[in-house]
Amino acid sequence: MTRNQEDPPLTGMADDPSSIAEQTFGAMLRVFRIMQASLQQLEHACGLSGAQLLALWQLTLRNPSSISALADALHLHRSSTSNLVDKLENRGLVTRSRDRHDNRIVLVSLTTAGAELVQRIPGPTGGHLRHALQRLPAAHLEHLHASMGTLLDALARPSVP
Repeated sequence: MTRNQEDPPLTGMADDPSSIAEQTFGAMLRVFRIMQASLQQLEHACGLSGAQLLALWQLTLRNPSSISALADALHLHRSSTSNLVDKLENRGLVTRSRDRHDNRIVLVSLTTAGAELVQRIPGPTGGHLRHALQRLPAAHLEHLHASMGTLLDALARPSVP
């Protein structure tokens, strides 16, 4: 991530929690914008939405996958995931089948065309953010991981006015 000259420094911040929170929020927005721009470039290059690309990438990790497992991996509702799979299936990138042990379970699999598309485009494992994270010292990465977990837990709790 390239910092702009007008960006406040992220180190040596004042001990004011409100100021630190605002600066951290700004840094998170910059990370989000970088990720969003990268995903938009991929969307334009291959004609798929970001969610569709993420679904294809997830299927490379667990192929086949149930709709429920795919929904969990994408952090989407099952009905939204099913609609997403519909669009990928209409493009010939995935197929659906019934689990041979439990007919109630629908499995989603990459087609040859879907697998070839995923091979041609850089995925989240090859992205700029992933590489930047891998370059961080282990102690910083562990602290960031723990802090993100704490933040996600706080976001999951109802806010008190």
